[in-house]
Amino acid sequence: MTVIPLRESHRTPEPIRERALKLFQYLREYTLLRVKSVRTTDSYDEVIWLADVPDAPGCRCAAADQSGRDAEVWMEVAQPRRTPPPPPPSLLVPWLQRDELGDSSRDVPPLRDAIPATDEPTPPGEPQRWTQLSERPDVRDLYDDYVERRWWPWAEHDRALGRQQSVYTDLFRLHQSQQRLGEAYEVVLGLGHLAWNAPSGTAVRRHLIVAQTDVRFDAARGVITVVAASDGARPSLEQDMLEPDERPPAEQLDEIRGALADIGDDLFSDERLRECLSAWVHAASSTGRYEDVLERQQSHADSPVVHLAPALILRPRTDRSIVQAYEAILAKLGPDGAYVPQGVSNWWAARPICDRKGMDRMGTERMRRSCSRFRRTRSSATSSAG
Repeated sequence: MTVIPLRESHRTPEPIRERALKLFQYLREYTLLRVKSVRTTDSYDEVIWLADVPDAPGCRCAAADQSGRDAEVWMEVAQPRRTPPPPPPSLLVPWLQRDELGDSSRDVPPLRDAIPATDEPTPPGEPQRWTQLSERPDVRDLYDDYVERRWWPWAEHDRALGRQQSVYTDLFRLHQSQQRLGEAYEVVLGLGHLAWNAPSGTAVRRHLIVAQTDVRFDAARGVITVVAASDGARPSLEQDMLEPDERPPAEQLDEIRGALADIGDDLFSDERLRECLSAWVHAASSTGRYEDVLERQQSHADSPVVHLAPALILRPRTDRSIVQAYEAILAKLGPDGAYVPQGVSNWWAARPICDRKGMDRMGTERMRRSCSRFRRTRSSATSSAG
């Protein structure tokens, strides 16, 4: 959702700015109540962990690259070119299981204990004659030399290419799914993986921050690249998987949201991202801990633990995009004297100021009516789109 920037050349009277601020805070929290909570990343359609990107030619992962070079490219994976295993010596060929020779996941290729003594067919009524491996020390020596000098170097290289192919295949499938599903789904970059047995009894394993992404497929080169969305990464905080009393106090949350609003597309080189994650977990619990590692947690405990653990996520698009729009508006309305759009300003200015209690009642009723109109409008738009 594209948010129209608010003008900053005019100052709005402070009472109207405060009312507008409370209006959009209410709308944000109300919309959050409508968002279906997902407790764990396992519930998403596709999840690709950046920690799984191998350190190999044709692969780039900004989270693991400390140089900061071209850091706005978050991930890039090229389709690997795998080669067959090196051909074994002819004397060794009958002793090897050829269908297993290309399996680089093995420690060594399997060797037969015995082979037929001759290539000629056995005459009817005569027993099959065999040559045992124990009778051929020259075969064992030749096998050891082949494995050590030729097969092992190939297998080590092929394992890295296999990991690269696995990530490339996952990215290709995610890109295809996004193209097929259209606007009904979104691809986001999750940051700050929280693992926690929350006080409410819920096991939570989900990212705290998401950024908007663009997955680009270069078919001519066979390269898939992940960068920020065309209108920016816009990192935002997500806490709908937690109960309100399990979240940090509102004051700390406002500071974190404000810091996130200032972060650009260069996410992994900006220390403010890590500071936001650390601030969140320390404000949420006295025993909370942040670890700046790419790997996700394998378990969860009664104390919240947050790892950086970035992951690319395909998920259904929900009202979260509306929440992000409200948060962008709130970030603009936050500073004293911030400009309030004329439509919102006139909406408040047309109402007389009454006593505090009466004003709150009137404001709440107006908010309820606005939400009702908003739901009807959005429902009508959705029906038309369908």
